Amino acid sequence: MILYLIKGKGRSVKIAGKYPLQVKWERFSIDFTAWEAEFTESFTKTLSELVGNKTVFDVGASTGEWSALAASIVGSENTHVFEPNKAAWAEIEQTFSLNSLPPPAGMFMGFAANTDSYSEETRKGILSPLWPAKTKGEAKFENLFERPDLPAIKLNTYCELLKVKPSVIKIDVEGAEGEVLRGSDQVLKHIRPVLFVSLHPDMVLNFGDTRNDLLQWVLSMGYEGELLGIDHEEHWLFKPTTLSPQLKA
Repeated sequence: MILYLIKGKGRSVKIAGKYPLQVKWERFSIDFTAWEAEFTESFTKTLSELVGNKTVFDVGASTGEWSALAASIVGSENTHVFEPNKAAWAEIEQTFSLNSLPPPAGMFMGFAANTDSYSEETRKGILSPLWPAKTKGEAKFENLFERPDLPAIKLNTYCELLKVKPSVIKIDVEGAEGEVLRGSDQVLKHIRPVLFVSLHPDMVLNFGDTRNDLLQWVLSMGYEGELLGIDHEEHWLFKPTTLSPQLKA
């Protein structure tokens, strides 16, 4: 991996010397050569090797760095972005613009969860090719239970609505992993995407889950899991299998 710094445009990153990515954050600029490196390597490799359907979901996109990375590999037309914080969408749009990437194929300004709670206006927004309206404020984490006013959708429902079948789903939702996964049960059973899950052992407790219960739930869906690395969270890769489910640490 090679890191490039370009003044005034944030950081330009190439993964395996192939995929340039410009990133600029208000809080800090991400360095893909060091930040969550094991995850980055596996995520990039998996996307690069997709054949046929290359649809990628980024659930909990924050300011869009991983969404843009995915779009730079599989194309914006195959990338779908989920982020509840309204202010973050200005950052996501900027990240795509810095990389000369068109808007992603699908955009949901709300939570991916185990419930459907959204208005007709939100539904129309999902189907629109336009970026969500810009909102001033701080790009920050929103808590599913603390913000019942924000839209929520099951990935099961989203896939039915847009007639899409994800090959890869990346989940980084600060403890709400179980909510996203349970709302994706039909997707996992019938579409069988590869999962990249950032697991937060302490924060999942706030949602009535435990680390071990979530891991076993995914395995029970016919997946095998590999722990890619641990830093401020656990990074798991889950692949569908017809073999006996197992964990690889």
